[in-house]
Amino acid sequence: MAQVFTPNFLDSCKSYLQNPGHVDTDNIFDFYPIDGKYDQYYFQILIFENPKDEEDEPTLVIGKKEELLSTYFENCREELSCPTKGITVNTNFVTTKETEYSTIYFLLQCRKLSQLLSYTWLENDVIESITNSNISKIEEFEKLSSFSVTEKDEKIQDALRKLQKIKLVRKILNTYNIIPRNTLDGEGHKLVGDIALKQKILNIEKGKKDKTEIEQCDRFLIKPESQAYGSISLALLLSGNAYYREKIQKNQDSDQQKYKMIRIQEPILSNYEIVWDNALEMSWDTFFTTKEDVSQAGMNPQPPYHKMIIGYPVKPYECTDKDSKYSKVLQAWATAPDDSGSGKYPFYPPEQHSSKTEPPTDWENKKLKFVLPPYPYIPVTCG
Repeated sequence: MAQVFTPNFLDSCKSYLQNPGHVDTDNIFDFYPIDGKYDQYYFQILIFENPKDEEDEPTLVIGKKEELLSTYFENCREELSCPTKGITVNTNFVTTKETEYSTIYFLLQCRKLSQLLSYTWLENDVIESITNSNISKIEEFEKLSSFSVTEKDEKIQDALRKLQKIKLVRKILNTYNIIPRNTLDGEGHKLVGDIALKQKILNIEKGKKDKTEIEQCDRFLIKPESQAYGSISLALLLSGNAYYREKIQKNQDSDQQKYKMIRIQEPILSNYEIVWDNALEMSWDTFFTTKEDVSQAGMNPQPPYHKMIIGYPVKPYECTDKDSKYSKVLQAWATAPDDSGSGKYPFYPPEQHSSKTEPPTDWENKKLKFVLPPYPYIPVTCG
């Protein structure tokens, strides 16, 4: 059975929020183990070693979290957040215990994925202009706040990285079904060819049987036999597990060049969703996403149980002129903040609370603003 995520379908999801009892909440956040540390669990990440080189190919890394931290994230341990939990919903608006939560989570995924794809349609000079505007806002805000010099510099650096990130997003989207040829283990050793990778997986399975590995240590891996493996780069991008290396300014006391990992895209999907729920594909001729059940007749069903085909069409002609009204709407949508009061097309209504004698506000009624883009020729997609 296929479900097409059209504007009408997404609008119907919004309307259900006015009747909380009608929402089916299969809470996807109850799958995490109790230990909470995951140091002995295996994860996969995608790394671009030389992001400014247009010929640079990504490297797929598989290793325990503790190995990834010590080998690749020594100077930026906070950047690795495996397992990722998907899109971040404002819990002041709705808590994970409320029945509306899973629907709002889904709708925010739709919005964020649409905004990401729309951003890739922007011309590079438009992105640079947005960056310069954001830097000016940071500097202006710094005068009115208690920003430290370090905080200001970090925010400016992050703004300057936007074009580099979007270039890498485009590269992954355009080559989503090409499996990375370069593979490393958690300690930085090359895994040459499919045989070495499969042997790595077999060793993990053997360790589980021998009790030298935690029983569920591989539950967050997309294995080569999985239907999701053919688009693993896309899956790692959308789950916040794709990075590029950036040089760190050398210390005066050391000649050794150091690096830090920069996350390309904040999580839209969770690690659980890319392994257990959705095998991802892309379609170049539709603006909508379709979700299908994976047929496994006569077999013991294996994850992922669904296939999600993300619409990513060629940019329409109307949006090629950066000064046209369509391009300006595209830019406004791609960069729209989620909160009301700080730009066009917010996701959340204004945070307003009524007194006992007043009717509930839109905030209290969970009445969302913009899930869909304001112009039809912008990808309407979903997580």
